Amino acid sequence: MSRAWMTTKLVAIATLVSVLAAAPGGACDVRPDENLTGGAASIRTRERIAACGHAKDNRGQMTRERHDEVLKRYGLPPGTHPDYEIDHLIPLCLGGSDDPSNLWPQPKRRIEATWNAEAKDRLEGKICKMVCAGQINEISTAQEDFASDWITAYQKYYKGRSIPPPPGPAPCTPPVGNELPTEAETADHCPSDTVVWVNLTSKIYHFKTSRFYENTKNGEYMCEGDAAAAGMRPAKNETHP
Repeated sequence: MSRAWMTTKLVAIATLVSVLAAAPGGACDVRPDENLTGGAASIRTRERIAACGHAKDNRGQMTRERHDEVLKRYGLPPGTHPDYEIDHLIPLCLGGSDDPSNLWPQPKRRIEATWNAEAKDRLEGKICKMVCAGQINEISTAQEDFASDWITAYQKYYKGRSIPPPPGPAPCTPPVGNELPTEAETADHCPSDTVVWVNLTSKIYHFKTSRFYENTKNGEYMCEGDAAAAGMRPAKNETHP
């Protein structure tokens, strides 16, 4: 066995170890760890009026400390992670709590092709509209759908989608180009918030009235509250719509 071959093999092993270490299994799962994020609700009532239209009122301040603590619980280092969304398992629009037991870093489409944050956002928008329209009478039913298994709920409300295996360690897939949430999908996620365009390089976000909106090379749509929680800042001299 040559020394050069052995050196190459050791480098390859070290590279593999570093890749696996950068992507903790728990942070790649499409469902939250039930021991860390079991789901919690601040509103437990049949009166949907208490939740409808008040999602923004129920959102506490996502400080850097809170943001990093959620990441730490799931084995991710602190800081900005564009491949994850700090998600409320039971949505705020359904009376979900801002408590840590209702928060988890959910993989986005960039690293999870199917059961990603964008898919859950669509489900949240659909069910919240159904509850507020009276098509689902008891808000507790919708809350339980998310708390028990949001993917099973997706199949329930969007017929024909298969269910992946139970939660378990799985490698994250590398980001795939151009598979980012659309403006409409982002708006569905935060109906009471403002959709902004985030420049992921400069960490600055722009409003729709800006000439930079949708016009930066490395950018994506985000809810303003999520952008601020991720450490992004608004561009100077832009007026909030």
